[in-house]
Amino acid sequence: TRYEFDVIARCCKQVALSPRTIKRLINVYKLFKIIWFRTKSTQDEQEGKLVREAIISLLVVSARYPNLTRTIFEEIELKFDELKEEELKKESLINFFPDNYSSCKDLYLKREWQKLIHDVTKIKLIPDISLSELGQDTFNMIRSFCFIGDVGYDPSDFTKNNKI
Repeated sequence: TRYEFDVIARCCKQVALSPRTIKRLINVYKLFKIIWFRTKSTQDEQEGKLVREAIISLLVVSARYPNLTRTIFEEIELKFDELKEEELKKESLINFFPDNYSSCKDLYLKREWQKLIHDVTKIKLIPDISLSELGQDTFNMIRSFCFIGDVGYDPSDFTKNNKI
């Protein structure tokens, strides 16, 4: 839709992505949308827009910052498993992008984290949506579509001896 195109364009202007990554992102979103709309019942139009914006922004963030996003997605997954519905309504998606990443000794990762936080908080890349509004099924689908090439796996899971 025009709205989705505008969200993708806005996200891609704000986050440094290569043309190849942008094309991959659009193709992934098209596939995601085909599956997602077949599994979702009709929603309030405004709520649907916010959820679509969250989906697109999480796909963009995971395309730009895959290693950092894996960690964030693991934290979100734990919250879905631990919290009840009422608590999920109070838990904002933005809360999973904390300003502090001081435990990291790697200067490159620390700098990438600062860029990610800037994109999320200063540019407001991620919409203010609760985990309840996003929904666990939608989040699980986002996660399965995010990491192109390694479908949700961390490359460090594989060593020389355990090649695919």
